[in-house]
Amino acid sequence: MALKNVVLLIFIAITNTTSINTFSQSFIGLNNTENVITETFNNPAFAVNDDVMQINLAGFGFLAGSNAYLFRRNGKIVRNWVEGQDFFKDNDPGNKAVWMNIDILGPAVSFKVKKKYNFAITTRSRYFLNVDNLNPDVFGLIDGKPKNHPDAYSLNNFSLTSQFFSEINLIYSGYLYHSEEHNLTGGIGVKYLIGAGAAGVGTPDLKFNVYENNMMNNVRGVVNFAFTPYANKWLSEGNPFVALQNGLNNTGLGLDLGLRYEYTPLEGMVGKNSGYLFWIAISITDIGSINYTASSTTGTYIANADTIDLNKLNKSANTTYGDYIYQYKNDSVFKINNAKNKFKVGLPTALHINGDFKLLDILYFNANILLNLRKPSTENFGSHYISTLAFTPRLQWKYFGVGMPFSYNAYKDANIGIVLYAGPFYIGSSTLISSFAQSNIYNIDAYAGLSFRIKSKNHDLYGRGEYYE
Repeated sequence: MALKNVVLLIFIAITNTTSINTFSQSFIGLNNTENVITETFNNPAFAVNDDVMQINLAGFGFLAGSNAYLFRRNGKIVRNWVEGQDFFKDNDPGNKAVWMNIDILGPAVSFKVKKKYNFAITTRSRYFLNVDNLNPDVFGLIDGKPKNHPDAYSLNNFSLTSQFFSEINLIYSGYLYHSEEHNLTGGIGVKYLIGAGAAGVGTPDLKFNVYENNMMNNVRGVVNFAFTPYANKWLSEGNPFVALQNGLNNTGLGLDLGLRYEYTPLEGMVGKNSGYLFWIAISITDIGSINYTASSTTGTYIANADTIDLNKLNKSANTTYGDYIYQYKNDSVFKINNAKNKFKVGLPTALHINGDFKLLDILYFNANILLNLRKPSTENFGSHYISTLAFTPRLQWKYFGVGMPFSYNAYKDANIGIVLYAGPFYIGSSTLISSFAQSNIYNIDAYAGLSFRIKSKNHDLYGRGEYYE
């Protein structure tokens, strides 16, 4: 359909999201009392612990969300999603959004130097996709019949950002205050970032008319395009890992900052040295950006056309996004106003506020607030999380644990999940229970990993180390 080829340039995320499901965010509900190596990914202050070493071998997580589409639970594994059968457009009023994240935790280790200097080295690969401020009338054009709209279709402050990158983090953490009962630790993590591929589309203001005769009229506005070379391939195939085949010199630096306070009473609930009664933590993560090499089609374009015949567009299956842009330029639909050979994409900067409370000997309650600090932009592209509030009660024994995260995000989507611990292995989902309880699904996620600890010889029954001999 010719109309879809036109909106393809503006709605890359929507048209490709449907081919790879939709995934985003982080490991909601993953908490542990002793093995805290996974916590260092969200707060570097957790590099302080009394073990000789903590090691994360591997971890994988994804979570997806959208208020544009809803997916139908049909009890089968779907390889090729079919609109109208496996997923449907959400016709509720309001701007549409899609968010996606795939998170791969590589080898990570926290350790001590001279028994008092705490370090951690972590590795991670991440894929983000964010679509924001998509007008619902324009959203209806995707794979749909245009209406004889009395007014022009309009896109204001629409933005799309997609990037795939890896990072190596060096973390230093230590005690800011230390006593038998009160411990305040702080940490800083420096990230070396390697970008594999990125794409961005932004329209601060774009208006056009579309009629059933496959003609666009009165196209006026500004569109910002940003692509890395070879981005056409991994976007078209809906597989971000293809970007690794054509890596360029895309690098950047990032920063994580964190604090953690722990209260460990001398007289605990079940006698002396019964572990912490509670801890609270705050951190700001992913401060920074990645510099990407731009393709020849990157820049700011002015759209100015009275009539566009959509039937004349190249409909070849091998046509790339760059081909469409070149064709629009040749047809004087888009005129380059500011070409660029470099562009930046910001990291998903976020504020984390966490607390873990011991209610009974084996019963804990965790609260987690994640606030997005990266505002979507039509020109200064950046990935971002969706602000989320989560509560996770859990039962935890020495070698086994189970938790049940309850989460609620900024798009008013509530979910219930489950997480299981068995020795060094963990597996969970913040949406598993709600996905089975509902016929239509807006969010889906899962995660799993393997991490373990090498304890100090001086650890007592409750895992406290040399300071409590």
